[in-house]
Amino acid sequence: MLTSFQVTTYLAASQAVSLDDSFRNVMLMGQYFYYQLLPGNSESFEYLSTLTVKLESIVGDADLVVSTSLKLPRLNDPSNMVFTSRQTDRFEAITLVRSENFTLNRPIYIGVYASSMTAYALKFERTYTL
Repeated sequence: MLTSFQVTTYLAASQAVSLDDSFRNVMLMGQYFYYQLLPGNSESFEYLSTLTVKLESIVGDADLVVSTSLKLPRLNDPSNMVFTSRQTDRFEAITLVRSENFTLNRPIYIGVYASSMTAYALKFERTYTL
């Protein structure tokens, strides 16, 4: 399923999404748009072993930030549970991997920051194990 949003003002709320969704959006420079993956809403994350959040800047430059604790993650947040991918490349990705000390069966919060006026595509790749 492809879903599109157009943002023209600062949005300080997040959109609940599914791993099967993919998104395209257009944002003005300096804005964030937020997504949240919540286990139990439409799917179980219990057997999720890896989750990759992929961001493609189609026009301009968008940056990706992911957190398992902050609902509205920001790029320069000092929290130790924020994963950032701030590059000037067209493609960015953050992969979360289940381990003995880290489970993916939890809410995952995603922020996209527009470093310039940008159009981007966001999608998810995942693997499962029993």
